[in-house]
Amino acid sequence: MKKTILLILLCLSYAISIAQPGHPHHNKAHSVPPTASLTLTSFHHNESFMVYVDGNLLSPKILSDVTIPNLSLGPHDIYVVLKYPADKITMMHYDAHTLTETFFVSYDVVHNHLELIPQHANTPAIPQPQGVHICTFEEVEHIYQQICKESFDDGRLSVAKSLVTNKHLGSHQIKRLTQAFKFDDTKVQFLKYAYSYCIDPNNYADCLEELSFDSDRKRVREFLGF
Repeated sequence: MKKTILLILLCLSYAISIAQPGHPHHNKAHSVPPTASLTLTSFHHNESFMVYVDGNLLSPKILSDVTIPNLSLGPHDIYVVLKYPADKITMMHYDAHTLTETFFVSYDVVHNHLELIPQHANTPAIPQPQGVHICTFEEVEHIYQQICKESFDDGRLSVAKSLVTNKHLGSHQIKRLTQAFKFDDTKVQFLKYAYSYCIDPNNYADCLEELSFDSDRKRVREFLGF
């Protein structure tokens, strides 16, 4: 009987010692693996974007500065979905091995190119239009809503022309505004007019995807000379 009681006491003593913060077995059970922090920040035009990490959306908000905390060490797929000043997507295979790191989200307006540049790298001098305020995502959506308040396409076209005049719009933004019209004939008229305010005319052919018929696309091409 005494031996049994002694054995029970020894077992209890050992269990209590493991539970103590200083015991090596306790530390092993509760140790936290190291993590990294990755920051993505705007570089040129207040680039606004969303971020996916390994296929999971980090935040539904469109931001110009995003920090990914508690990133497990090792490889990850980082997707950046640019919303302003263009609709672009880029992806990088990121190997998290440092505690903190920053990448610039850089959009080249002239060449319609999106790039992620490490902060420690020598950032290239990317040519940009001088003295130009490119419409923001929010501004374009406001214009779109104003156009849609009109019931008929004639009224929508009149409002659209007044609101885009002297603005600086990306081809993707003009494409978005074209969606406010119900009929292809009105879309053709708008696309002919809005071309003068497009900052990346080399990409204007993308806007013609909003037209249903090849004949209408041909009308716009012939009018604009491309």
